[in-house]
Amino acid sequence: MKENLRGIYWLIAFSFTDSLLLNVVRYVSPNVHIFQIICIGNMVAFLLSCLWVMQAKAGFKTNNLKLHSVRVGFETIGASIMFYTLSIMQAAEVRSIMFLTPVFASLVAVLILKEKNSPERWLVLVAGLIGVVIILRPDEQVIKLVSLLPILSSLIFSLGMNIIKKCTASDPPMRIAFYFTLLQSLISLPIMIWFWQPLEMEGLIGLIGIGFLFFLCHVTINLAFSKAPLTVLAPFMFLGLIFTSIIGYFVNNEFPGINVFIGGAFIVSAVSYTAYRESKKKGNRYRC
Repeated sequence: MKENLRGIYWLIAFSFTDSLLLNVVRYVSPNVHIFQIICIGNMVAFLLSCLWVMQAKAGFKTNNLKLHSVRVGFETIGASIMFYTLSIMQAAEVRSIMFLTPVFASLVAVLILKEKNSPERWLVLVAGLIGVVIILRPDEQVIKLVSLLPILSSLIFSLGMNIIKKCTASDPPMRIAFYFTLLQSLISLPIMIWFWQPLEMEGLIGLIGIGFLFFLCHVTINLAFSKAPLTVLAPFMFLGLIFTSIIGYFVNNEFPGINVFIGGAFIVSAVSYTAYRESKKKGNRYRC
């Protein structure tokens, strides 16, 4: 019970940190290229991850370099889509739709990890998609294709979530963070150079801050899932939407409509049910 409570505390810390990250990215994105955000942010996070590995005496050797590389490839694409979306959509809207990631991960596991399929998975997906429709408010207007980008990003991130489930069998959280930030820096570096644009002091400070937030997100989410299973943590994910909305109001002068909270509740309910069902499987835990 105490470990579960510690996990909840760490998830709350992650929710706040991730919400701040989304809003800072939205704030700097009009003046900074997406791959400058990804590359420089990960470089800062990489340096901090090195210190984390050395402090924990975890060692740098891994037997999962191919898996780490594939995961980073997927999540670099997913992050690019998400950060682009943040430049045109409110952070709270993006955060709500990104709650779909664990739901998609459960379905992707059928294909990647050869897990047995069940009708419940499809019902959970439908519930999550209902939440997305509520958030996007189609009403009498047609949903713009760009509004569907966070769904695509969630699907891509779900691939990374399934890959990381394999990595956690032999790599501790700090080593996973080390290889993620290292490889994503290397992958995004040539693209950043190609699209390089001059940075003002405000943009540079913002990128360094984003790097710190990248690292803190790795630390807090890994500690959360190391203390408690997803079935315990999932209901508290909705706090991320609340934090994102409050921070967005002060940082970007934005506040979402009631539809975002209603849709977010649908999605988090789907995540919670998915977590409950997955917890019934012996020894199964999501870790990031």
